[in-house]
Amino acid sequence: GVQADRKDQNAVGFEYQAELSKHESQTDAAKGFGGKYGVQTDRQDKSAGTFDDMQDVSASKKPEKEIAKSQAGNIKARFEKMGAQDSEEATRRAEDEKRRREAREKKEREEQLQRQREQEEKEAEEEARRLREQEEEGAQERRQKEQEEMEAEEQLRRQREEEEREEEERRHRELEEREEEERERRQRDRDAEEQQRREEEEREAEERRRMEEEEREAEEQRQREEEREAEEQKRREEEEMEAERQKQEERESQQHQQEEPQEDQAYSNVEVTDKYQDDDATGAAGAAEEHPAEGGVRAKALYDYQANGDDELSFDPDDIIENIETVDEGWWIGEFQGKRGLFPSNYVEII
Repeated sequence: GVQADRKDQNAVGFEYQAELSKHESQTDAAKGFGGKYGVQTDRQDKSAGTFDDMQDVSASKKPEKEIAKSQAGNIKARFEKMGAQDSEEATRRAEDEKRRREAREKKEREEQLQRQREQEEKEAEEEARRLREQEEEGAQERRQKEQEEMEAEEQLRRQREEEEREEEERRHRELEEREEEERERRQRDRDAEEQQRREEEEREAEERRRMEEEEREAEEQRQREEEREAEEQKRREEEEMEAERQKQEERESQQHQQEEPQEDQAYSNVEVTDKYQDDDATGAAGAAEEHPAEGGVRAKALYDYQANGDDELSFDPDDIIENIETVDEGWWIGEFQGKRGLFPSNYVEII
């Protein structure tokens, strides 16, 4: 179906039958042309005539006698008139023929002149066309010649550009070859310097390791001697304490014999004193064993690092760096293989 709410109110269907409105002459008898109420003069053609405009007809009948008298004269006059009419007709025909001949000759002359003008115009156009063709041919030849000259110049220019490009490429290749040779030479020099520096560093590292080993052995020897001296000192102190205790016991035994209460008190004091002395000696020895002499903060390398300058350290994973000092949040100073320098703090772990 059709959506009636969206239908155009002015639209109609096939079933619609229009009723034409009637003319005003059909609805109003006073209107129209003629009839009972006459004519609308405001709509009448001004040049149109009516039945009232007809002229009156006058009667001119003559008597029979007059007619008979006039008939004889009329016959002669009629023949004369007919002869005159024939003469006039012949003259008119001659004049018409002459006019027609003159008109025909004039037309022929005009046509001939027209044909002549057309021929001249055609010849002029042909001449102009021929001149244009000649000019076009000349222009075409000039353009072709100019085109050939331009092509020759363009070919010569391309040839010169090609030669210049080849020359530029050759110079560029030579320059690149020289630069490549220079880079290779510098690389060889750097490799030789690097090899020499590595050999020197290895020799210095070997020397430092040897010196460190000697220093370590000397330190161990010194520590062993100190330990022996400490043990000897401890032993002498124990012997002295034992001898003092024995002497004290002897004195106490003598005093005990003299006075029993005083002897008991003295004996208790001696035992307490000996106990405290023994405890102090034992604690000092344990502290010495637990806290040996320290050589500074140490760290173990987690990753390998190659120095970017002479003031930095190079190391591999699991290398030990000693005597570390904090310089910045991300950089420390330490010693490794006899060299002291900077290294990144996030590459190592404090041990």
